[in-house]
Amino acid sequence: MLPLFAKRLLSLTSGNEEFRARASHELRTPMNHTFGFGQLLEMDELSCQQQESVQQILTRGRELKHAYA
Repeated sequence: MLPLFAKRLLSLTSGNEEFRARASHELRTPMNHTFGFGQLLEMDELSCQQQESVQQILTRGRELKHAYA
C-alpha cells in the first residue's frame, strides 16, 4: 500500500500532465492558424514592409512551435 503522500504526489503528477497537454493544445491550435495564414500571405505580392512583417510572423511562429512541441 502506498503511503498517503505518495498517492497525493501521483495524483498531482497525472493532473499536471493533463493540464500541460491541454494547455499545449490550446496554444498550438490558434498558433497553427496564424502560421498558416502567414504562409498564405507569403504567396501574395506584398510590399517590402509587408514581406518583412510576414517573415516576422513566420519566424516567431516557428520558434513558438518548437517551444511547445
